[in-house]
Amino acid sequence: MAGWLTELHALWEAADVADGFVRVPGGRREERLLDIPERVRDVVELGVHRGASVALAATQVRLGHELRHLVGFPEGEGATDHDGLVEDFDVAADAVVAKVPAEEVIREAT
Repeated sequence: MAGWLTELHALWEAADVADGFVRVPGGRREERLLDIPERVRDVVELGVHRGASVALAATQVRLGHELRHLVGFPEGEGATDHDGLVEDFDVAADAVVAKVPAEEVIREAT
């Protein structure tokens, strides 16, 4: 087989692996590959959502306070106003990541 044909075959196989991993729906290979960035964005958003949900649930259980009414930061404040606090929760975030396997998030998003 010619060198370029071998490389083309390898690229097709890699594309099929990527396509299969993120389970992009669609017809032609080219269309599915072009949709991978959108699918990855969906998976990331689901992961952030799931992580926040698990963190809030763990906090509610530990503190015994009802937290379901909390939505975002207080008015006039945003995440950038609380960067230090967010960084302080890195260890807790690691625990959340350990509780919510990435494979599960990907499976639920696809």
